[in-house]
Amino acid sequence: MGTPLLISDKMVSFFKFWADGEVQQGMRCGKELFQYCQSADRSQRQQAYTIACTLAEAGATVVITTCGSHYKIWRSLRTPEAEVIPFPSYPKQTREKALLEQA
Repeated sequence: MGTPLLISDKMVSFFKFWADGEVQQGMRCGKELFQYCQSADRSQRQQAYTIACTLAEAGATVVITTCGSHYKIWRSLRTPEAEVIPFPSYPKQTREKALLEQA
């Protein structure tokens, strides 16, 4: 709800959790827990922000983390499930692929 927060991935803590029958990627920012939604490389900055804003408009609390090469969009675990919109030039990433990239 509101504008998505953009922060460095060095300012958050990452963790794994079990949901929907599989291991999920999670992130803690302050006192809030988030679930991984989608990644984008640096060249897709505007699309990442547009997707994050769409999720926020749908009622989700959203954070975008950034590191040197990409952005990750996260949805608060306290907000209802919202559909993730795939980037036009990339196929939608599977959770398994995202987990392998994080490892």
